Amino acid sequence: MWMGLEKGRTLGVPLVWFLRLLGADAAAQEIVAFRLQWGALNKDVSVVELLEGKRGAAA
Repeated sequence: MWMGLEKGRTLGVPLVWFLRLLGADAAAQEIVAFRLQWGALNKDVSVVELLEGKRGAAA
């Protein structure tokens, strides 16, 4: 999964960290206060936690 951040930075993490998102529609996500949310899947991913290396907290 790739996310474009401010100042041209890009954050990439393996999608296998989020198995529930493997078949998810990217267009169905929302960005809400530093989180990516998939409402239909009841799943959200914190950008801050990923930057801190806390995949377990966001997974």
